[in-house]
Amino acid sequence: MPVHLHPERGFLLDRAGPFVVCSPCSGHGAKFAPLIGELTTDLVTGAGGPPAPFRPAAARPAS
Repeated sequence: MPVHLHPERGFLLDRAGPFVVCSPCSGHGAKFAPLIGELTTDLVTGAGGPPAPFRPAAARPAS
């Protein structure tokens, strides 16, 4: 099974138009399932956006 990792080896959560992308990665993401679920729900419903560490580096504000 291929493993796709965020360049910084973190989770990926973002929105591109009508599409929501959520990748809590492999088994190490299981313990974060409640948090990822809550953040994904906020993103889908428009209640909030993903925290910067979860967004692709290209989509983050310059620091």
